[in-house]
Amino acid sequence: MQNRGTMNTEFTAQREAAHDVLFGHIASGVMMLPALRAAVSLRVAEVLAEGPRSVPELAQRLSCDPDALHRLLRFLAGSGVFVETEPHVFAQNHVSHFLRFDVPNSVAEFAVVDITDPALPAWKELAYSVRTGEASFPHVHGGVTLWEHLTRSPEARANFNRTVAGLAAATGDIDFDSYDFSGARVVADIGGGLGGLVTAILRAHPLIRGVLFDMPEVAEAVRGPIADSDVGARIEVVGGDFFAAVPPADVYMLRHVLHDWDDESCRNILRNCRRASPHARVLVVERVLSTGRDDRFTLMLDLSMLTLFARARERDRGEYQALFEAAGYQLRGVQATGTPFSILEGVPV
Repeated sequence: MQNRGTMNTEFTAQREAAHDVLFGHIASGVMMLPALRAAVSLRVAEVLAEGPRSVPELAQRLSCDPDALHRLLRFLAGSGVFVETEPHVFAQNHVSHFLRFDVPNSVAEFAVVDITDPALPAWKELAYSVRTGEASFPHVHGGVTLWEHLTRSPEARANFNRTVAGLAAATGDIDFDSYDFSGARVVADIGGGLGGLVTAILRAHPLIRGVLFDMPEVAEAVRGPIADSDVGARIEVVGGDFFAAVPPADVYMLRHVLHDWDDESCRNILRNCRRASPHARVLVVERVLSTGRDDRFTLMLDLSMLTLFARARERDRGEYQALFEAAGYQLRGVQATGTPFSILEGVPV
């Protein structure tokens, strides 16, 4: 039987350990993104992919100050990114592998793109969103929504599109090669951004034509690059407002779109697809919440949606089914993709 002194000592140790965990979360949260950005910008992972290197070797190769580089790598290794195999010698591990630009599912582009400047003040006011249920972004930006900010700032819009593209690359490309597009002549990518999805689909299905639909300023910016692509002759780039109308198509793609909007806005987008082409299918590509099995990033993304957009959210299968039904679709199935995203297929009823 333990005596009271031993029990008190163990309890104190547990409290100290719990304190260190919380303090570590706070401290690493402040510095982790800058540290990862520094490592990506310096191309540390690319060099360590060749094998372990001492800090002096790395510093010479990367044109860095040896002491400062050691301190950066020591912090990242302590957080599970890279590994210190012996004093002042660092090596790649399965985590830092994805900091390379030249590997599938790389997070490098997502790490270095800068969308945090306008978003950071909103994230800091998460408590406001929790109290009110409203996005904190307009609250800290004088009533300007994130969408209005992106419209006013071409640089912010370009960063936002790069972030979305980087997120898609980091989480894995969804393979539509085997999807049954039989009977479809036109596939429309609604809110398609830079056009990565529709171009990939058209490369896999040479008899299909595509429509890339986004806001007019986005459409204008991507029209040239799309036209120059190997499938550009089969893609029509259209600018517009998906709350007003969308172009006709046989299949509508909505990738990473609905989670940016509140329920009524989502219903409006889906209803406009239904009105434009009553017999078309809708493929929604999103993370689908599943109680008890959600990864940390999905839950973090849900909180980000809460702060950045008006009542936007990640949703579970039942919530997506309700959106489909309100717009005149039946949820025919939810297909896993081998990535954090699922394909929800809606068919008209």
